[in-house]
Amino acid sequence: MYEAFKLWFPSLGVSKAVVLFFFGFGCQMFSVLALRWPLRSFRTLAIGLAASVAVEVLDAQYGSTLTKSLRDLMKVNAIPLALVLAARSGRLVVDDRSAS
Repeated sequence: MYEAFKLWFPSLGVSKAVVLFFFGFGCQMFSVLALRWPLRSFRTLAIGLAASVAVEVLDAQYGSTLTKSLRDLMKVNAIPLALVLAARSGRLVVDDRSAS
């Protein structure tokens, strides 16, 4: 079932890389909006990292190589990590007053 789900995206004209980027961003936005964790916190990366590792474990059962798995982990977590680093450095201004 998992392999069929992976093959469904290219049939829609969406590449796997785009799906991975949005998956990681969606996990981070869930942790920020639903769990109300601050964007500056590295905790916001935990859900996306855990989910991407779980997906790569499933991929390993279908013969995925280690280099492909590491590349996919980087694709999933690249944008969320960039957002956290930008928020921590002050380049991304986050209004924390609306969170109260």
